[in-house]
Amino acid sequence: LSLKGKGWKSYLYKPQSKDLPPMPPAAKRKMGTVSPGARELIRGGYRIPLLDTLRGFAVVLMLFYTLFGMFHDFGIFAGTGFGNVVSIMMGHEENDYWIYMYQCLFVVISGMSVNFSRNPRRRALVYAVGAVIVTVLSAIIGGGVIWFGYLHFLAVASLLYGYMHRDEQMDGWFNKVGVAWMLAAFVLVVLATDSLTYDRIGIGNFTLPLFVTGFVHKGFSSPEFYGFFPWIFAYFGGVILGRYLRDGVIMENAYKFRIPGLD
Repeated sequence: LSLKGKGWKSYLYKPQSKDLPPMPPAAKRKMGTVSPGARELIRGGYRIPLLDTLRGFAVVLMLFYTLFGMFHDFGIFAGTGFGNVVSIMMGHEENDYWIYMYQCLFVVISGMSVNFSRNPRRRALVYAVGAVIVTVLSAIIGGGVIWFGYLHFLAVASLLYGYMHRDEQMDGWFNKVGVAWMLAAFVLVVLATDSLTYDRIGIGNFTLPLFVTGFVHKGFSSPEFYGFFPWIFAYFGGVILGRYLRDGVIMENAYKFRIPGLD
């Protein structure tokens, strides 16, 4: 519905509007002051070509990661030069950290995008509905239930941002904290959540869902998992990056950059 097109073709190809409002030239200004161009973007519900292009790039990276993982797991091209390259890329435990880079791209872009949302809490509701569908389908299909995946996390993060954004003092926090601090916190908590586990805590056969924090109990497994920690730091890092775009601190009309096909 957000493509602002007509008919089914708009879902296959969405031409970028040429009447996007102009972003004023980059200038050293106080963070937190929404630029006139960005205000018009938000009011008109325009899509942001730059963010769509970055999101498309992240999708392509994830597809390649999944494809190479399939080649490795099923022994496709085994014994060939290409198969050896795939084995080197996907066959070491340390290479699992590659997935963090791809996941981080999605989360950071979502954090940037929420700055242009007219109603973050409504966005959180849409994510929540999608998250419930994902959990139900994963339970039906088998292979592991997704209890707290990407959409579950975005629902919580968007709702939290929505309430913080309504409070002037809390919203001002995003204009004061640097991106480097957020990314440093993300890396540190990634290492902590990977190494610290605890014994199952439950009532009878029911296990308390403490894994949503990001710190999981021994034996926990899920085909897709985005714990609140460390991913909230990546999300907030994206929010701070998005402020530079929203407030006109970076180059003029940077949000118009697009690569046809990826966007």
